Amino acid sequence: MELSPVRSGENEIPGSTNHITQSIIKGAFERLHSIEEQILRLEAERDELKKIIYHHKALLSPIQRIPRDVLAEIFIKCLPDDHFPSCNMNDIPLLLTVVCRSWRDLAFSTPRLWNKIHIYLPSTFYESLFPVLSGVVNERREGVRKWLDRSGSLPISFAVCAPLWHTIPPDILEQDTTHLSIRIMRLYEGFMSLLCQYSRRWNEVELRVPSSTLKFIGRQLDNNNMDTPDLLKVLNVTCLTEEPEELRASNLLDIRQLIQTPSLRALYLAFDGTESLSIPIRWENIVELQIWRPLSEGRLHLGTAMQILTRCSNNLRTCVLTIVSLQDPLQLFQDVQLPRLEELYIEFYEKVGDVSRLRDLYGAIIAPALVTLELSVIPHPEATPVSGTVDPPFRPLLERSRCNVLHLGLQIPYTGDVLTHWLRQLPSLSFLKVSEERQANVGCHTITSPLMHAFTDISDMLCPNIAEIHFESVHPSTAKDMLAFAQFRQRSHTAHVRPLKSFKVDFWKPIPEATDLSQLHVLRETGMVVRWRSPECREDVERKKMKAVPRDFGPTIVPHLFEDEDTELWTGEELRVLY
Repeated sequence: MELSPVRSGENEIPGSTNHITQSIIKGAFERLHSIEEQILRLEAERDELKKIIYHHKALLSPIQRIPRDVLAEIFIKCLPDDHFPSCNMNDIPLLLTVVCRSWRDLAFSTPRLWNKIHIYLPSTFYESLFPVLSGVVNERREGVRKWLDRSGSLPISFAVCAPLWHTIPPDILEQDTTHLSIRIMRLYEGFMSLLCQYSRRWNEVELRVPSSTLKFIGRQLDNNNMDTPDLLKVLNVTCLTEEPEELRASNLLDIRQLIQTPSLRALYLAFDGTESLSIPIRWENIVELQIWRPLSEGRLHLGTAMQILTRCSNNLRTCVLTIVSLQDPLQLFQDVQLPRLEELYIEFYEKVGDVSRLRDLYGAIIAPALVTLELSVIPHPEATPVSGTVDPPFRPLLERSRCNVLHLGLQIPYTGDVLTHWLRQLPSLSFLKVSEERQANVGCHTITSPLMHAFTDISDMLCPNIAEIHFESVHPSTAKDMLAFAQFRQRSHTAHVRPLKSFKVDFWKPIPEATDLSQLHVLRETGMVVRWRSPECREDVERKKMKAVPRDFGPTIVPHLFEDEDTELWTGEELRVLY
């Protein structure tokens, strides 16, 4: 190569060596291009080698050596425990089918992955969108058919949520939607006819559908060509009444084929309880019972509740009743022997009845095996919180049954001194959940600092055997006292005071940022389960709403106090974990 003017160290006048410079540049460019081509070729070769290594390493992965029958059991363990799986590609079991071909084949050939499903049927307010809705529902119908066909001959369980309309836009309010409603109902009926073809294998069924759809299901089951649901064990029915008045024609008699099934053991009804007495339900077989009715749509009278309990007395273990009227004529109820009853949940609307009459209900029940008790009193809007030493309405039940209640859930419009008085009558209590009642954002002062001090009073300690506590809708001002209580109960390892194992607190509004929660970490390190939550500040909530993606309107099962909710009890705001 000729000597470059740059390398010579001389700064010669341009012109005399231009041809040398151009030759050097050309040669350098050619060499650079050759090197870059080699780099690209080597990078491609490197990437190909990485792929080969990755895929062959996958063949050596421990999971590849797991026998297919064991892997199938692992797949089944991945299914959700608290709800039925949905037709979502991001959820199990469909997610398993997109990992690899062998997993896909194994998943499709494992019936227990496909014998449970949650189904959501959408709706529309606009005639112009009906063709789109029809396409979506028919596509889901075909998908559900394939899903259930993979279940082989196993019993099947499903939940169907088909809310016709739950929030009507303002521009639709004045329009006649009867014709559209009828078309949507026919669409739903076509879908339900598919499920009815599998009626012989129904095991757990949840129906949250319009009343006319329930009536259609009843007609299908009455058809001689349909198999009776002889395997049905769990039935959960919520009758929606969103369709026009002329389409509302359903009652429990329409689905008598379901509720009269001899195999039925768990019955959850959102119907008028009086109506249930007119049907020959095999009450003696019922183990779990829930009868709920919105205040605006019906009443469960005290007398009706007592008749239902009497008919279920033999095997009943769990009972949930919403009492929305105690205006029955005063009468003395005969004792109801419930020898196997372990869980009793009562929700009462004070607006339409005298809460003191709950003593009549509890006083007639004898349940020696009772361990879980829940009482929720929804107060009259104009009522003031009750204070003093009011005896709990369930005291006659405790005294007559001589039961050992270990789990207590309360939502009451009473002050902290009333709650303290009640808890002193339950010294063996090991689990407590209390929800602060609120009216117009004003609490009833149930969960207070004096209450927390009573839990730490060495001379007269409240509930010395308590191991788990969950407080809901708590005012942030009690945070320090709650922390002191948790620290005291964690240190108290005496023979008569049980150490606290779980402490959950849900505040009803954002806790001040200056609140020191560092000691919660110390409690968690000792083994205590700690979870404190509060709503987010308004600005953060609004920011999330603007970015949120709408979700399907899923099925709603009437919750009881022991269930853990993700939203604040009264404001409905989403709770975030503080610690």
